[in-house]
Formats: sequence, C-alpha cells, structure tokens
Amino acid sequence: MNNYVPVLQMPIFFVGLGIFGLGFSVLVVQGITGAFPLNFTGGSGALRFGLFTALLTALFALMALLWSYFDISSKDVSGQYYYELLFWGSGHVLQFTHTQLMLVAWLWLATVSGAVLHLSPRVAIMLFALGMAPSLLTPLIYLTYEVNSPNHLFAFTQMMQYGGGLAALPLGIIVMLGLVKGSATEFRAERAALLFSILLFGVGGVIGFLINGSNVTVPAHYHGSIVGVTIAFMGITYHLMPRLGKTFQIEGAH
Repeated sequence: MNNYVPVLQMPIFFVGLGIFGLGFSVLVVQGITGAFPLNFTGGSGALRFGLFTALLTALFALMALLWSYFDISSKDVSGQYYYELLFWGSGHVLQFTHTQLMLVAWLWLATVSGAVLHLSPRVAIMLFALGMAPSLLTPLIYLTYEVNSPNHLFAFTQMMQYGGGLAALPLGIIVMLGLVKGSATEFRAERAALLFSILLFGVGGVIGFLINGSNVTVPAHYHGSIVGVTIAFMGITYHLMPRLGKTFQIEGAH
C-alpha cells in the first residue's frame, strides 16, 4: 500500500494499470493538441480555458511520472518505497488537475442553479491561471532535489498544501455569494451538489493546514477534499445525463 496508486505486484494488475495509463495519456495529448477550439472569449470560453489548464496540469503529472521512473531506475530502491517515490510527484500534481476540473464544475453548476455571479470571464480566466500556477514548479522540484530525497517529498507536499486552494478559495466565496443573491431554479440537485462540494472542499482545505505529523488530520483532509471534488463531478454528471439521452429522477430532486 502506497500513496496515490496502491499496487498489487502481479502481471494482470500491471497490464490493467498500463492500459488505464495509456488511455489517460491519449486523452490528455488529444485534448491539448486541439480536441476542442482554443476560443477563450466569453463565459463558455472561460470554462474552456479552465479545462485547458486542467489538461496542462495532467501533462505535468505525466511528465513527473516519467521523470520519477527514469530517476529511480538508477537507484537501489524496491518494494513499497519504490512505488511511493514513483507516484509521489505525479500524484500531487494530479490533484491540481482534479481541482481545476472541480472549479469548472462549480461555475457550470452555479450557472444552472440560478446564482448571480459577479465574475467577468477575464477574472475567471485569471483565477484558473492562478490555480494552475503552482504546478509549474514541478520541473524545478525535480531539477533541484533527488527523487528519493526527503526534500523532494516535502516540496511536493508544500506545493499542494499552500497552492492547491489559491483559486478555489476566492472562486468558492464568489459562488456562495452568487447563490445567496440568486433565485431558486428547478435544478435543486445541482444546487445541493454545488453547496456541499464547496463546503467539504473548504473544510478539507482548512484541516490540511492543521496537519502536524501523521495523525487523524491527514485522512480527514484527504476525505474532505476528495469528496468535495467527487460531489462536484457527480453534480455535473447528473446535469448532463438528460442531454446525453439518459433521463432519471431522484426523489426530491425536482
């Protein structure tokens, strides 16, 4: 058991993991090389820019994984510690990908929930850029520290701890204020998903600053933040399903 990708040392597991990784890589490269037009004007353009920043952070995560793999191949490292080092950098960077996607989902859900957002597309783009910015430190960390050094591990921890919420905090406040000023809509399930996503991600982020050693605050931080991201994805999926030809109704949702 190690962070980010728990590994079973058996061939079938590595085959499955390799197929998953290949599919993920293809999606990232396809998206960056023009799967959607890079037109960042207007509200929809701001959301596209948010998706683009998520793709860039995902690309950094893939680069970090390859960098770690080739770096530790020359070192006497094996077993659990090998996989801990292998996925440490890329796993931390990938959290920025999920956060950027969550921010896109927040704005989308806020729009359909009737929120009155005092947020121009230009400011939204600036916030997305701010959210991605810490991940740009990834190459510097690899160039500065050996992958198996404590400083390498600590640098990625600090990058995520202090950089992971740079855009989420102001955007979350803007969305919450917009919901207070907005009018109720028929999309109550989406509104509930948005509210609880912001709440849980915020609580998880606050707990992250309270971490001091290996104790219960670590899983509390993980679960708060991860569930906050997951609920945002669930909310946007629920909203999109009818547009994909799948209609269903949750009791009390409408």
